[in-house]
Amino acid sequence: MEQDLQELIRDARKELRKASGVPLTEDEESEDRRKAALDKLEGFILLKLGVRLTILLNVKVVWSEKGPAVTLDADGHAFHVRKGNDNRSYLLLSVDGDKEREIATIEASDPIFASRVLMAIDEAVYSKE
Repeated sequence: MEQDLQELIRDARKELRKASGVPLTEDEESEDRRKAALDKLEGFILLKLGVRLTILLNVKVVWSEKGPAVTLDADGHAFHVRKGNDNRSYLLLSVDGDKEREIATIEASDPIFASRVLMAIDEAVYSKE
């Protein structure tokens, strides 16, 4: 928690500098773009999955080598959710070590997005048992 507080303080300091007209460094601007992309993905996932499912799946939004991603945990099985190449869909990927395997593609506008995520997780984790 202390690290999160330090990050918030660092962001507040940066906002105060910006508000007083001090330009950001290139690294700070790049970090702001990353944070904006993470915030956008986090808002989307929270809207689609809801609070309860977000908590149950231990959702975390991270910056990966392929850009912003959501990590999910279902009984010790790791998954990533990442925007598809078409920018209209999301990929649900099963993670095994450093390897990802696509298990579902879900349209962003799908009204039953959360149900599709759960069914794909069920097929990948529980149907094998």
